[in-house]
Amino acid sequence: MGGKYASLDVSPGMTPHSLFPMACEAAGLSLPKVLDTLVEEAYARGAKF
Repeated sequence: MGGKYASLDVSPGMTPHSLFPMACEAAGLSLPKVLDTLVEEAYARGAKF
């Protein structure tokens, strides 16, 4: 993902018609993979959920 991220707010805006999922699709990215990567990188930085 190159270290560049869009702002992500999960409520509201995570329907198939919301901007973030559509932006992922337009970029040829899988939304589940993008979300997995964000969570994995947060854990790697020591984030606690």
